[in-house]
Amino acid sequence: MDRASSLQDLQLHFRNFFLEWKLSKGVLEKLNDIFCPKCSSKNTCRIVWGYPSSNMMKLAQEGKVVLGGCIISDNDPMWHCLDCSNHWGRRKDYE
Repeated sequence: MDRASSLQDLQLHFRNFFLEWKLSKGVLEKLNDIFCPKCSSKNTCRIVWGYPSSNMMKLAQEGKVVLGGCIISDNDPMWHCLDCSNHWGRRKDYE
C-alpha cells in the first residue's frame, strides 16, 4: 500500500468516526432538510463509506445511516432515500 492510499484510508476512518460521534450525540439526526430529488421525500440519510465500526453498524440498523461499502471511488453518492432507494450527491473527502 502506498503512502497516498494509506492517507486516504486514514482520512476516511477519521470522517466516519466523527460522523458516528455526531450521530450518537444527537448532533445530526436524520438531516430531514435533505429532500430526495426523485420522489421529494424527506425520509433520507447519509451514506457512510469505508469499514464500519460496531457503533456505525448499529446506527445503520436504526436507519440513521446507510452503509455504502468498503471500496470507495471518486464519485460515490452521499445521500440515500429510505422511501425510493435513490442515491444522489457526491461524497466529499473533507467531511
